[in-house]
Amino acid sequence: MSFSEWEEVKLGQIVDIQIDNRGRNPDKYLDYSNYPVIDNYLIKNQKYPDMTNVNRYIDKDNFESFLRGYLEKDDVLITLVGNGIGNVTMSPSSNSVIIQNTIGLRTNNTASNLFLYYLLLYNQDEIKNFDRGTSQPSIRKTDLFNLELKIPPLQEQKAIAHILSTLDEKIEANNKINKTLEEMAQAIFKHWFVDFEFPNEDGEPYKSSGGEMVPSELGPIPKGWKTSKIENLTEVVSKGTTPRKKDMVNSMDSKIIKFLKVKDIQDNGKIDISNVEHIPRSIHENQLKRSMLKEKDILLSIAGTIGRVSYVNNGLSDTNINQAIAFIRLKDKEKYFPLTFYHIKSRRFQESIQSKIVQGVQANVSLSVIKNETVIVPEMEVLVNFNSIMDNIIKQIDLKYIENNMLVSIRDTLLPKLMSGEIRVPLEEDE
Repeated sequence: MSFSEWEEVKLGQIVDIQIDNRGRNPDKYLDYSNYPVIDNYLIKNQKYPDMTNVNRYIDKDNFESFLRGYLEKDDVLITLVGNGIGNVTMSPSSNSVIIQNTIGLRTNNTASNLFLYYLLLYNQDEIKNFDRGTSQPSIRKTDLFNLELKIPPLQEQKAIAHILSTLDEKIEANNKINKTLEEMAQAIFKHWFVDFEFPNEDGEPYKSSGGEMVPSELGPIPKGWKTSKIENLTEVVSKGTTPRKKDMVNSMDSKIIKFLKVKDIQDNGKIDISNVEHIPRSIHENQLKRSMLKEKDILLSIAGTIGRVSYVNNGLSDTNINQAIAFIRLKDKEKYFPLTFYHIKSRRFQESIQSKIVQGVQANVSLSVIKNETVIVPEMEVLVNFNSIMDNIIKQIDLKYIENNMLVSIRDTLLPKLMSGEIRVPLEEDE
């Protein structure tokens, strides 16, 4: 069958069941239960939402009586109202609950749920154009269900979805590995620089083995250690800016330089380049040359959503940032990068800058606050041992991120080609 023979349908013709929650939300939410609520912020065009970021649950009574319909695993979820309209994901379980701004879709026997998920991703721009909101973005269900689609036979749908899903599963597996590595790195930092239980010369935990402690401005620290202002360890602490519209209009070269905003830095520190904006190289190297990033620059969000932390790996050097992100460039990256990076991610640092937020048009933290934050610096032998452990973990994390960026690029290249029939998937009965 050629692409011209694919069936033309409307979305409503291939959806058998739609799930919502009566157009209103429960009056009461819990901190935890077996019934997690999938809020809009969790629906991010990923195969499944990250359920570790769920912050609302409902009780069993609400689940059994309040809802009009119940999700099944792999139902397709799409946001209809508010930020992120048109974003899609799939239900991770039958216990999950959606809010009133989201609808769940379950296909009939002419279509595959997994294929529908990728088909909606492919048609996302058209879906977003259905926005009829005034006070906030909004898509009407009638418009959504009238979305015109072309679909192949079910067997080919499943073959297409399998290819794309295999890439997504590998990406998710890498994300889980990195999450474990990151938790390990933060636990090591805390053990060594908060609990002071790094191995002493006998391989025993320093503090609990009677290691001598001395006073400091941050409280008792091991003898021979010192404290230092971040400013003393850095070559520069600065922030980005937004290019002028006039310069953008007048630039003659292509927009090829990644321009990071806070939205591109996830809570876990991953830099998501899937929707990153770009600026011309001419502006990057002239008007915005102050914030041309280099490898191992530490990034910290300082306006709006404050406290997100990341760094520039070798795949993101020669990138730029806007004014809501600060960059911290160390004098000696080899010696002080792991220490400074994980100090900035630490609870002590985060609580300190949160206490110094200035409320204005937009909440913000000044660069002087960052420069004056204090870091605990160990003796050189301890620092060398710490770096040896952390450098290996950071290297593994970087490799997984680089691999994921490659996989995302392959998936995003294949998606429109498979969904448009430009690339066909061989089926068993084909030659």
